[in-house]
Amino acid sequence: MNYSQNVCDLEYGTDLEYEEFEEFHWLGRPDDTYEASIALQCKTIRMTLDDFEQYYTVHQAADVAWRIFDALVAIEEINSGLFSPIDSSTKTKGYVDVFKCFSSERIFGTMFPEDGMGSLEIFPAPDFLFIAGGEFVDPDPRVEFRSREDAIFRMFVATEIGDTIELVFGGYMMEFTAKQALWLWFHLSIASDSLHHCRISDPSSGSLKCGLQWS
Repeated sequence: MNYSQNVCDLEYGTDLEYEEFEEFHWLGRPDDTYEASIALQCKTIRMTLDDFEQYYTVHQAADVAWRIFDALVAIEEINSGLFSPIDSSTKTKGYVDVFKCFSSERIFGTMFPEDGMGSLEIFPAPDFLFIAGGEFVDPDPRVEFRSREDAIFRMFVATEIGDTIELVFGGYMMEFTAKQALWLWFHLSIASDSLHHCRISDPSSGSLKCGLQWS
């Protein structure tokens, strides 16, 4: 599968123009919704879930995205009809088609070179269908710390019995349906790939050109 798109051409120093929004419902409360978004912000990627915000480097975002993918693959292996009940909207079908293309060909996304800000490792746990975790350095902490070590938090992506996927950000945890996790995987992947392929085409002109190449 080849996918190529020019995503921005803007002045150096400004934010890349990528931001996607989706309405999520709280698990167990289908009538109670909140807004989720994935956006590029300067040199980081911002994930917003209701009033919670977490920032990632390119490598961190790609790492989280592909651990979500791993969790969805693990669930699909025990539930082949995982995405059958999902609505037939063009957008959602597109996410499912991309996922199935990657999972059927056992293609795993680009894991960008580590940046020294942490990574997630898959580890065996008898009580979990899938779990990966590690320590991340927050690239844009909401509180100013004296040292980088103070901005470290534990990040986990896990599914226990395959009914939901959990993301743990330090002391904060949220659960997602397969459809919600699919959306997070797709847009974290796009955002990290977009930011990774940014380049200053001509520093003297102050022009920043970004290209997304997904193959």
